[in-house]
Amino acid sequence: MLLGLFGLLLASYLGAQTAVVLAPTPRFTQLDNSGRPLSFGCVFTYQVASTTPLATYTDYTGVTVNPDPVILTAGGTANIWLLAGQAYTFRVKSAGGTNCASGSTLYTVDGIGGGSSVLTTAVTYSTTPTFIDAAQIQLFTITLTGNASAQPMSFVGVTPPGLIYFQITQDGSGGHTFAWPANTVGGCTIAAGAGQVTTQAFIYNGTNATATGPCVTGNGPAVNVGSLVATGNVTASRLISTITTGTSPLVVTSTTEVANLNSNLLEGFDWASPGTIGSTAPNTGAFTTFVLNSSTIQTGVQGSDTHLLSAGTVANSSPILCTDANGGATTSNCAAGSTPQRVVLGSPVGMTGNLQATILTESVTFPSGVGTYRADVRYGVFITAGSNACVAEVVDATNSHAFAISAQDSNGVGYIGLSGAEVSANTYAAGATVTFNLAAQCNDAAAPHLVGATVNSGLLTMSPNGVTFLEVIPVLSN
Repeated sequence: MLLGLFGLLLASYLGAQTAVVLAPTPRFTQLDNSGRPLSFGCVFTYQVASTTPLATYTDYTGVTVNPDPVILTAGGTANIWLLAGQAYTFRVKSAGGTNCASGSTLYTVDGIGGGSSVLTTAVTYSTTPTFIDAAQIQLFTITLTGNASAQPMSFVGVTPPGLIYFQITQDGSGGHTFAWPANTVGGCTIAAGAGQVTTQAFIYNGTNATATGPCVTGNGPAVNVGSLVATGNVTASRLISTITTGTSPLVVTSTTEVANLNSNLLEGFDWASPGTIGSTAPNTGAFTTFVLNSSTIQTGVQGSDTHLLSAGTVANSSPILCTDANGGATTSNCAAGSTPQRVVLGSPVGMTGNLQATILTESVTFPSGVGTYRADVRYGVFITAGSNACVAEVVDATNSHAFAISAQDSNGVGYIGLSGAEVSANTYAAGATVTFNLAAQCNDAAAPHLVGATVNSGLLTMSPNGVTFLEVIPVLSN
């Protein structure tokens, strides 16, 4: 009976328990070395482990900043409210002079406050750099200008577990080594290339900082442009680009299909036909035939006929980019090509002997996708030139590059046809806008001085009429 009654009383007592915490000191109170209130002493507050002042506040609102230093009352007390999540260093001095200037330092304590602070610390390079973890989430950055062997890490105001990140950058020379602090576990071998960055994460368990995964190294993704590959009954109709970044065992690879180049491309050639100034009779001689994205047979061109065909009605001409399973010409499944950025001359342009003239201008915007690009430039220009010799080229006016040069002497017959094609040696960033000019120049030989770029001329009959044009095609490159 007595035991049962005791059990009921105990159960009633346990059910009445309430969670409680110890009340904090409502005011900061400081004693001197003899245990007496530190009357009119001073409290200096800094960012943890430094001499950089860090403000405190008079109450919970965080509106009014305390003076620096905080002057204690006669009873050695003060209202000191700390920034949430910040670790402080306190330096306490006894009274004496203005702001305790002649007082004695009683002690200095690091790591007061702390909590869930976030801190980025730029560590100055030395051969033996020191890393002080003063926050729950700590980022260290350092740029190596030589080899470094780090001192053991110290931890101030951090309650385990704490997260630590290192970001180690090679300078412009590169090749520097880094030895991790002795109380870290699992630090990787950092990247050695000039300008490369190594990032690795650690967790602090109260004793050591242990790596939570492999490091990530590099200074950006590497783009490797593959070769043209066949799909179905289409030969070489897709360009595959592969992007790889990271260091084993954390390597990320992405493969992307890129538009190919089988669109309206006529490879460059130079030519001049015999004839008489003022004559409207068709020229004769050894002419070749070529096709331009249609069934129309273009005749009257003396010289090379190397070309590519795009999807459309295909005539008997080779090489042909799209073929069927038996090697015959086909228009089915030909992949869409990159859209050429093209301008044509609408009316004749006058030229002055011995002076370079701009015939056409094209502003080209390169694709915005990831990658590096080159410019595939192509042009054709018809010039009435009298007894002169002429030269043409494309000029990248934005970056002062010239390419795709062609030249010919009219041999006194009065007209010249020039064309050229070249993939630029220089590269362009994704999204770049560049101005390209088709330029030509003729000498000033003996009369007649018929100098000017034109769409077509009665001196040469072509059907259909050719045009003076400038065309630029962005090409994904390495």
